[in-house]
Amino acid sequence: TPYNPTASNLTSLNLYSFPVALISSQTDVKLLRSISLTPVEYIDALDSPLKPHAAFKLYMGGSGTMTSEECLTWRDLEGEASPMCKPLGGQSVWASYPNPTFNPPTSDPYIILSAVMDGSTPFPSYDAGGMVPAANDVVGGLIVLLVTAARMGEVKDEVKDKIRKNVVVAGFQGEGYGGMGSRRFLHDVMSGDYHCPYPLTNSDLTYLPNGTSCLHPLYPDTEFEFLGGNVGTFINVDKVGKQNEGRLYMHEYNDDGEGEVSTISRIMTLLNVTDSKSDVLPPYTPLSSYIAEKVASSNEGVGMVLSGYDDVYVTNTTGSIYDDESTISKIDVARAATVTARATLAESIVGGDIGVEEAVEIAIDAIAEVDPSDPTLSSLWDCFLVTGSECPYVRSAISSENSRSISRIGYSLGFTQPLSTPPNYYVNVYSTAHSQPYVYMGNKVMASTTDKEGFEKDGIIHLQMSEIEATVKELFNYFLHPVSSFNASCTSDSDCSKYNSQCSTSGSVCTFTKCVCSTSHYHPAFDLGLKTLNDTAAYKSWTFDRNFNDTDMTTEPNWSKEKIGVVVYNE
Repeated sequence: TPYNPTASNLTSLNLYSFPVALISSQTDVKLLRSISLTPVEYIDALDSPLKPHAAFKLYMGGSGTMTSEECLTWRDLEGEASPMCKPLGGQSVWASYPNPTFNPPTSDPYIILSAVMDGSTPFPSYDAGGMVPAANDVVGGLIVLLVTAARMGEVKDEVKDKIRKNVVVAGFQGEGYGGMGSRRFLHDVMSGDYHCPYPLTNSDLTYLPNGTSCLHPLYPDTEFEFLGGNVGTFINVDKVGKQNEGRLYMHEYNDDGEGEVSTISRIMTLLNVTDSKSDVLPPYTPLSSYIAEKVASSNEGVGMVLSGYDDVYVTNTTGSIYDDESTISKIDVARAATVTARATLAESIVGGDIGVEEAVEIAIDAIAEVDPSDPTLSSLWDCFLVTGSECPYVRSAISSENSRSISRIGYSLGFTQPLSTPPNYYVNVYSTAHSQPYVYMGNKVMASTTDKEGFEKDGIIHLQMSEIEATVKELFNYFLHPVSSFNASCTSDSDCSKYNSQCSTSGSVCTFTKCVCSTSHYHPAFDLGLKTLNDTAAYKSWTFDRNFNDTDMTTEPNWSKEKIGVVVYNE
């Protein structure tokens, strides 16, 4: 069970003076064990300098009742808003293919291919020194998504010319706590409810050069509006790092009522994917978010989870600190990447004069089988399972984002949420220091503003994204849209400006020393039941959207400035 998954009534729990903490250091574990086995009489007789003590710096509950809604709207004795917790959240990342500005080749519905970017364990919090390795829960699927992007980016022009449907690749944040990223993204693009009453049209002030932003509600990047709600096929890659005897399974949701086998199901079958025998869909995945929006918007698309499990999980480490590199296989990840890349390309091609069988043949010819020793797969494996913050991809992504920040606002905002080494896939709290965008105007930090005139005089949109978010965004750019001059090298975005004409309106940027078309975007990933007040200090701006009373609304209590955990010392 994730830590405080519903974020409710924590302060009213009686924990009976029995604290529980995760001790990650083996040295500390041995010390605590030796103390626990020492007779009390002997400890009491020790001289003061040697007498061991343990202090638990943990939240231990209290009297009264505190739900997420109450702690977010807490007021102090003077009646001022003073929240006692923060919601969880981050930034999802998406990109479009083959057209970076999402100009679809035909009017056919588009495809969304997704994976998750975060996981959960009983001890996830960064402040608590938690661990969320999430190798099978997160990393296997994320690597498959990125390798698929790389393989599709390498497809020759004569094959790209056959593509009828655009593909949106998406890494969703906050999925471990109620599917926050997928719910917000899919609601924004499919429901038709999204409306920006305060658009920012001055391209010199938008978050992305030549992009679009909304000042209230604050969306630094509103390019998702060009997608439209016509999602034809939704595919989520889930827990493919460990497969049942080398088999991949499809879990399909298709309520067309006519009993017809969907195109994507036929494609998967031709690629030797097994239809799941389960009568129920997998536990919460982004597919659940898609189904909710599909039903609400009467969308006619088909949703599917591609997984390494049938009706039961293959491993017993899901949601635990033991879901590490040892639980997944490069062979299984490579197999899943091959199938995913070929299936996505075939689905984008099928239609008109090209049938399912021909589309699959084209995809197999265009995309070679991914070998477990494939350089791209191996580098991503090492990055997201071993080196984390020290990975060259991560270091380069940080450098690029810092350079763009300096170019845009004159200074670097930095990164306050590391991927860590070894990597930790906890989404973290959603605050101005952790992926929550904010408006800086008149020396004030606000969650949004309706003062468009004032903003245009001295306002700036800030966003301090996490290392994993920045890295995935850069990798989408790098893999999907190299400019035609494939070997164009660079050290900064300015080196690539001469290639802007090859990138339509998206512009060219320098990513991992190569000029590419900028095609990737951030999208807020926080609870649909939350929204912010305008022109209010960001940390106390939370209010509620009563149209979404069924969300988890997970929050984390405000910890003390001292690191929480256990301290063992001699008195």
